[in-house]
Amino acid sequence: MDFMEYLQNRHNLIKGVKEIGKNSARQYNNRLKNLKGKKIYNGEQTLNDQMLVRIKSYYKDTTNHYPRTIEYYIEFLKYNNQLL
Repeated sequence: MDFMEYLQNRHNLIKGVKEIGKNSARQYNNRLKNLKGKKIYNGEQTLNDQMLVRIKSYYKDTTNHYPRTIEYYIEFLKYNNQLL
């Protein structure tokens, strides 16, 4: 399962979370690619203050989509590790 599939199925995997549609999953995936491309996120297992500072320097992110993207991706990595 890739990141976009995980996001679209997340509501089935984790009780009580809101469903994420296909377009939103695509946007989260694009945000993740941008975060990796700008070297803001490099595979860390936690979201840290340095990442938040760098996000604020690149993006006007009043909705916190970029930090949430990292949190969802870390959650996805942990889910994949449980399956191994």
